[in-house]
Amino acid sequence: MKNVLFIFLILVPVLSSAQVGINTTAPGATLDIIAKNATGTAVAVDGLLIPRVDRERAQSMTGVPVSTLIYVNNIATGTQAGTALNVDAVGYYYYNGTVWTKLNLPVNIYNSDGTLAGNRVVTTGGNLLSFTNGSNTINMGTAGTESIVRAIGSSRGAIRAQGGSAIVDVFVDNANSAQLAASGTATSLNLSTQSAAPISFFTNTAQRATVSSTGNFGINTTNPTHKFHVVPSAGSDPVKIEGLNTASGTENNLVVDLSTGILKYSPTVSQPLFHAKLAANQTNLTGTNTILLGAPEAASLLYNYNTATGVMTFNSAGNYLVQMQMSFRNVSANEQVIIGIRNATGDFIGRGSTRIATTIPVTSTVGQIHNYNTVISVTSGQQITFAANGINTYAILRDEVGTIGTGNVSNITVIKL
Repeated sequence: MKNVLFIFLILVPVLSSAQVGINTTAPGATLDIIAKNATGTAVAVDGLLIPRVDRERAQSMTGVPVSTLIYVNNIATGTQAGTALNVDAVGYYYYNGTVWTKLNLPVNIYNSDGTLAGNRVVTTGGNLLSFTNGSNTINMGTAGTESIVRAIGSSRGAIRAQGGSAIVDVFVDNANSAQLAASGTATSLNLSTQSAAPISFFTNTAQRATVSSTGNFGINTTNPTHKFHVVPSAGSDPVKIEGLNTASGTENNLVVDLSTGILKYSPTVSQPLFHAKLAANQTNLTGTNTILLGAPEAASLLYNYNTATGVMTFNSAGNYLVQMQMSFRNVSANEQVIIGIRNATGDFIGRGSTRIATTIPVTSTVGQIHNYNTVISVTSGQQITFAANGINTYAILRDEVGTIGTGNVSNITVIKL
């Protein structure tokens, strides 16, 4: 009874003041603890010991007031469930009214890992945020209207994007080429736009090549109009191809339309030659007549020849050498005969005449040869006919039969120059 009275007498002044001080007579808060030895080299322990319990004990408590503080010193007991749901490590915990909650101290990213609880924003204020190891640095910054990420290395700077095992690297080695490289399980490296914008290639700050939004590829042009469009620089040849195999006469060919510069496919003979013989003897002719040739013995896609009408159509503009040879009979001595080339309106655009040396009867198997050679300039699609003319009745022999042999004598050759 005396002991109880003694304790009561001690606590009465403390309880009446509503503040408790330890090692102080003037507490500044509900509980004010002053260290016994605030400075110096004393070895005695100063501090506050929070109740120490294991996880099982914390889990077993009931009716715990909110803000109760404990120190869990062992998690080998109990389970991470119920009020101990968050108790997964030794440390301080407080009761939030539902579960024991870890008393987290701020995480120092220099020596501790952590987990973001939500979105965070770092405002750089125009300064760089850098991660540095010696001379190797990754930094991020915003200045003015520019946002930039830099990867700086003493020998290589690189940025890698990786999806699963598929990898794409952008890197540059010191004093070497800058590279964009795919590796790993990447199946291709695509350079694309997701709109109608073209892809442009620059060297030395100048645009050199362009892929249009429709897939046309242009060199030295920003507006390619064909799948492959090359525009030469002044005074230069636009295309050079080396190492081609030698083609045979039956292989397919490419030709250039000189009027448009378009490269076209020629699926037949590679030579620019047309040659055909007179289809048959042409007899009892008077005035100007179309020379009718047989099927060409040498053909080219540069020409179309109609054996029924004798009309030749040029498929490519340019200059052409025309060589004509005809054998005349049924003509009198000193008569003039003409062979030449007429346009679509029937006018001669080139012709040559000769006079018959001696009379050649209608029954003769050998005539007088007349040759005419000229160069004509035509446009693509232009049509011509080959023609003969005599003052009186005349005939043209296809073949001659003589004492020294038989053979063709009337034929025409056209060659593109």
